[in-house]
Amino acid sequence: MPMSAPAENALAFETSQKPAIESRLLSDMESLEGWEHRGFGSMSLSTEQFHQGRTSVLLTSPTKGPEPNHPSSHGRPWGSANATYRVDNEDWSEWNRISFWVYPDLPGFRTVSMNMVLHNDNRDDAAISSLHFDDAFMTYESTQGYYYFNLHSGSNYQILENHTWNKVTWEIPHIRRDKVLGVSLRYRLQGNEPEATDTVRYYFDELCLEKVERPEQYEGWEVAPGQIAHNHVGYPVGSPKVALASDLSAKTFRLIDAKT
Repeated sequence: MPMSAPAENALAFETSQKPAIESRLLSDMESLEGWEHRGFGSMSLSTEQFHQGRTSVLLTSPTKGPEPNHPSSHGRPWGSANATYRVDNEDWSEWNRISFWVYPDLPGFRTVSMNMVLHNDNRDDAAISSLHFDDAFMTYESTQGYYYFNLHSGSNYQILENHTWNKVTWEIPHIRRDKVLGVSLRYRLQGNEPEATDTVRYYFDELCLEKVERPEQYEGWEVAPGQIAHNHVGYPVGSPKVALASDLSAKTFRLIDAKT
């Protein structure tokens, strides 16, 4: 029997519960103003599923393309379907989290995921070759698609629960965001199992910028202030029990079985 993995015990759930002390609505998805589609599939307004208001932005895509996007990939990924919200060189430095709602409709899929990309104009960064900055919104099927990590400020993947509304939060304090060009909500064409659908649909709603008081630690070996890092699989009886922490007054710790 497989072990259960309660979502409420995961770090991703814990971080998603942080309250936003300030927020800015980028798009309520009641129109396609500011939105652009690139790559495979299509993008449209939909009244079938919505979290707030009357509509959502629907991204529809096949799971496969006619040819591999790169000879070395032998098929996967075939490319990507992108719904991009465009802005004009905005400074988002005061914001440290992006959030939105998504309803994935992928019948037969055992694991559902999506990719987010924050696009920033980094051409003044000496570490980035301007030769490859022909188009800040290159998709996977572009002839230069494998350079996209160098061009854009950041990328993040999210595992989703199928056929329900998911609140997605992405903390971005470590990502350059002083000349933002847009945010892409992306599906990679990875194929499908025989019993699964060959056409996927993602409904998006309420894209927001947010500010949280204490973002997660994202660099180095330090433990975030006020947090403790211990061995989650337990400690052998009679062996030393060590945990790491910072900014705590306590010198000792105990592990307690929540059931007893």
